[in-house]
Amino acid sequence: MLVHCDRCKKNVEGDWSDRFTCGFYDVSEGYWAKYARPYETLVCDCCMWCSPEYIADYGDMSCRSCK
Repeated sequence: MLVHCDRCKKNVEGDWSDRFTCGFYDVSEGYWAKYARPYETLVCDCCMWCSPEYIADYGDMSCRSCK
């Protein structure tokens, strides 16, 4: 499925089921919401991995495609 990243405004390919997402994060509620900025619902992997808060918790994922 194609989704729109609320942070970088790009369309990204991903998968979404009732148990997981792939290619993006659902930051509207739940665990990942702590990484959301105001008015964000979906954030692509690249934007999430570049987030200072995410890096502090999980380390540098070195996603170069969004730079």
